[in-house]
Amino acid sequence: MKKLAIIETVILVFLAGCASAPANNPPANTPANNSPSPTSPSPATSPSNFTTVGSMSAARASHTATLLPNGEVLIAGGLNGTQALASAELYDPATKTFAATGNMTTVRGGHTAILLPNGKVLIAAGSDGTQQLASAELYDPTTGMFAPTGGMKSARASASAAVLPTPAVLLANGKVLFIGDDAEVYDPSTGTFALAGPYADTASILWNTATLLPDGRVLLIGATYGAGVGAAELFDPQSGTFSITGPRTQVELNTATLLTNGTVLVVTASFDFSTDEVAVYDPASGTFTDIGNTIGYHGYSAAVRLADGTVLISGGEMIGGNGSSFTEVYFPSTRAFEAAGSMATGRQMHTSTLLPDGTVLITGGLSVYGFPSQMTSTAEIYTPRGPGM
Repeated sequence: MKKLAIIETVILVFLAGCASAPANNPPANTPANNSPSPTSPSPATSPSNFTTVGSMSAARASHTATLLPNGEVLIAGGLNGTQALASAELYDPATKTFAATGNMTTVRGGHTAILLPNGKVLIAAGSDGTQQLASAELYDPTTGMFAPTGGMKSARASASAAVLPTPAVLLANGKVLFIGDDAEVYDPSTGTFALAGPYADTASILWNTATLLPDGRVLLIGATYGAGVGAAELFDPQSGTFSITGPRTQVELNTATLLTNGTVLVVTASFDFSTDEVAVYDPASGTFTDIGNTIGYHGYSAAVRLADGTVLISGGEMIGGNGSSFTEVYFPSTRAFEAAGSMATGRQMHTSTLLPDGTVLITGGLSVYGFPSQMTSTAEIYTPRGPGM
């Protein structure tokens, strides 16, 4: 079986789980919701670094969480069972509570949110639950309202749109690069989108991540549709061109996190529920170096770089489809992973946001797989405790 076909199969299984059916329970023999990944050591051996905070007004997965200049976090859209949401809310770190803000102009799940230099938040693409979206809108923190902005050149949603956001990054020039079947750039000064590209690889590629590098270029990571071949390219905003880099051998869904030394940590979930393959991309040499495996499995997880340069990887999908509560931290100095304790709730397709005080806000996600699947409205805070603690 080709590896990319496994990705598509998992996506279809998730979408089927969101379809209406009478039972609300997870499938038989599904691990408990708060259990760690089956391949991971029990987090009970580690002290918990997590504390629960106020719940959101709605259960959501495949939503977005954006840190605003005032320290609040904008939570927008997502999926709740079979429904895509238009609702949005703000998390206040001072009170550890959520409060409603204006609704989006369109229901969206699997969309993308980017904080712009002017303090507004660009929300674009995704799915309304039935079709791909090419629309975009802006959230203004000063008014708490959303307003439409220029439409994208093409709808941005693949089979995975209800699960994964369209890769996008804020460029050094203040514009936003969106990656999909084609590439396009949003210009905040005009409120319009323009096509970029073409890609260097002429094959049809499912792009998973886009990472802004310190030199202003953007690293794209994905895989060729149906061929089981990894793909990696670099976008140069100065020339507006793409070039092939790598090669990258892994093909499954992944997270990519920029490290403080300018390299990129790439964690690749295999979907056979074994530990994830880990590689580090070095922009200077244009190569990926395999460095081993994670402790547990983290398909559809969230990764965030902490203030000390380590990386927190949280949750993911377990056998049977439930969300995992297992977390671990990557230490670049030793290239090693350590268990970081157990979240209060199992999650996949959730968000993790680094707050100004160095803690991490984790929100929502799919918690229990079933017919329909159950999303969660809960939120919790991760407090780093350092290696070996």
